[in-house]
Amino acid sequence: MSGDFKPQELNITELTELLRQNFEAGDGVTLTVTGSSMGPYLKNLRDSVVLVSPEVRSPKRLDIVLFRRDDGKPVLHRVIGVKPDELTINGDAQTWCEKIRPCQVMAVADGLIRKNRYVSCDSLSYRLYSRLWVSLKPLRPAAIWAYTRLKGRQAKP
Repeated sequence: MSGDFKPQELNITELTELLRQNFEAGDGVTLTVTGSSMGPYLKNLRDSVVLVSPEVRSPKRLDIVLFRRDDGKPVLHRVIGVKPDELTINGDAQTWCEKIRPCQVMAVADGLIRKNRYVSCDSLSYRLYSRLWVSLKPLRPAAIWAYTRLKGRQAKP
């Protein structure tokens, strides 16, 4: 990736229209990951997600979905629980969860582009990683605390 790369920013209306047009044409949409909530696996401005319509790939446990919060903000997080009228969502780098309605899901990740390599969300290695990471959720606060302490020590001269 060149140093002058800047992703195009879209407002929610533009994003919704981009998804609609591509999904109607039978195409997916590749979006660059912004933010840190899906770390450590997906890195800000390094990785991308290949999104498809939720009608093509119905969201299930361990899937990554792009959803619209009630305030209109689009968010990319992982599904960790599914009920008929409710999905439990969690960012991989977060310790808290939120509940959304299935109608809030705008798209579902079918694949990822991580470190310039394509990874199918159906691949065995990706599914195993997802299961392991979700199962380690209770340990994330300690892991995040240790990581920030270690990183802070390395930053000091």
